Order: sequence, then structure tokens, then C-alpha cells
Amino acid sequence: MVIQKVTEGWKVRSCQTGQCFETKVPGTVYGTWLEHGAMEDPYWRDCEDDALAMMEGEYEYETTLPFCEELMSCRAIRLKFEGIDTLADIYFNGNHLGVADNMHRVWEYPVKSLAAESGGVNTIRVRFHSPLSFIKEAYEKSPYDGSPEAMQGFPLLRKSHCSFGWDWGPRLPDAGLFRPVSLVGVEQAEIRDVWIRQIHREGTVSLSCDIAVESVCDTVCTCELKVTGPKGDTSVSQLQRKNDGFFGGIVIDNPELWWPNGYGSQPLYRVEAVLKANGEIQDIQSRMVGLRTMKVNTGADEYGSRFAHEVNGVEIFAMGADYIPEDCIRGRVNRERTRTLLEHCRDCNFNVIRVWGGGYYPD
Repeated sequence: MVIQKVTEGWKVRSCQTGQCFETKVPGTVYGTWLEHGAMEDPYWRDCEDDALAMMEGEYEYETTLPFCEELMSCRAIRLKFEGIDTLADIYFNGNHLGVADNMHRVWEYPVKSLAAESGGVNTIRVRFHSPLSFIKEAYEKSPYDGSPEAMQGFPLLRKSHCSFGWDWGPRLPDAGLFRPVSLVGVEQAEIRDVWIRQIHREGTVSLSCDIAVESVCDTVCTCELKVTGPKGDTSVSQLQRKNDGFFGGIVIDNPELWWPNGYGSQPLYRVEAVLKANGEIQDIQSRMVGLRTMKVNTGADEYGSRFAHEVNGVEIFAMGADYIPEDCIRGRVNRERTRTLLEHCRDCNFNVIRVWGGGYYPD
């Protein structure tokens, strides 16, 4: 695979005022306007109202990137958006690729036939539409209410619900490319997904994997599973072919089990799926996995029924917190900030984090 990241050269323009700024991707409209001093801090006094009014309008992201010979040599090329917030028309070299309407998924479009020839440039343009207009019109057609603190119609759009206000948060329905954008070239085949399952027996854990593969030609592929333990010991297994990929597994003897904070250590195993064609590696997908069982015990007790977390057969007293989005301006959330937050939780002896459903899938 060949991956050309599209992070540089972006500009974002207000279609109403004509204001245009250089910006970064991942990023958002609010983040860009704040960086250039074009809006007040929406957390200050009643500036939230001005920020909310900004989302009555439309905005365009645009960038150009040079021809990449290695990318163009691939049989297939996809334009991949890992996070679009939320309503947008997508264009590549002036060609309309499709409409995005869900911030909770990845959007991909084939662009090989539309790409510029040698010496040319490729242009990507994303036009964002007003989420406020959408929920207003959707509510008029099908009234549906949710949280009383949020705007009417918010459940009718697949956008982070707290963008429209909540009991703890302001109404800041930002827009933008809040996760990476890239051009992905595939020569023969790629791994599209990996499912890992654990079966625990006395003294062993069986790791079984289903690998979804997509081929762009008639080549014959093979796939192997490689598991590396916490101490560096490695096991390799050749996976069996099935219609849309591969399946198989590895048995781990005397596994090092993962435990919640305060109940033991957290050893991790690296699980790698390696896809090959004609002996050449086409794609590698890697996951870090903790070996553990987990269930909720709802058996009868003297009060009616229990609700007890059990990890590796041991009842855990759950101590933790509810995780909401760290910032209404998503471009300001990064790996370092999230890690610091979780380290603070660990140091406070938390052993559970509940991911709140009105936000978005966290990294």
C-alpha cells in the first residue's frame, strides 16, 4: 500500500463572508477562526451565541497536492476521510464524489480514474452545509425531541449530540475535517478489517481472527497471524482462506492476564495480520490486546438481582467516571491531552471509564 497524507496546504473559506484562512487538517472551522483571531472565545460570557450563528452559513475546505508517481502506479486509489463533521459535498478535481452526512464513520471514494497525470496537481474540495438548517427542516418534517437542553431536531442528524448543547455544555455545532485525510493506493489487495476473539480455558487462551480482505486484481493472496507476547516471545500461524478473507488462530499457553487498575498488571499482546501476494507484503494490520474475560453478573441475590462486573472471574468494585468530549472544538483534542487525562484517572484509583453516548467515538 501507498499512503499520501493530505495535511498541508488547506484553506477554509466562509461562503457567506468570504473570509479565508490557511488551516490545518485535522482541524475545524472554530479552531481556525480562533487561531486567526477572527472570533471571540466561545467559552467566554455570551460569545457562544456568536459562534452558534456562524454555523448558519456554509464553509469550504480546499487544497491541492502534487502528482505522486508511486501512488499513481497502484491499481486502485481511494480518497479517505477518517472524520467529516458532518454535512458535506466532496469534490476531487472538480468531480462530485458524494455526500457525507455522518461524522461517526469513515468516508472513502475511488479516484484513480480522476487523478491528474504526470506533472499535474490534484484538488480536493469539501463544502460543508449548515447543521442548524438541517435539524430545523428535519424537525418540521418529523418532530422528535431529546435532551431539553439541546436544540430541537438534534437526534435527526448523525452528529455529536452535545454539539447542540447539553446540561453541561454549550451549543457549538462546529464543522470541519476533524480526523486525517489521505490518498490510499492499493497495488493488489488490502486488509479491510480484523476481528479478534478470545476463548479462555484452564491455562490457555485461544485467539481466533477473522480478516476481511479486498483485492483489486485476480492475484492469489496469503495471510499469516503473528502474536508477540509482553516478554517478546512470538508465535506465527498461517490463516485459512475464505470467500472474503481469512480465518484462523493461535493458542497461547500460560497467558499473562490483563487486570483493571488496582487488581493487577496490564500486560498486552501484539496481534498482527500480514497479507502477502506473490511473496510481497501488501498490508499489515496490528492490534494491542489484553487477554481477559469480562461479564456482568446479574444472578439472583437477597435484594433481587446483582449487577456486578467480573474480570477473569473476580468481582470488581467499579470506581470511575463518565467520559464526555474533552473540548467542543475537536481540533484541540490530541493524543497527549487524552493520555494525561487518563493518567490522572489512574492516579485517582479509577478502574472504569464509561464513554458517554452523546459525544463521538474517541481515539
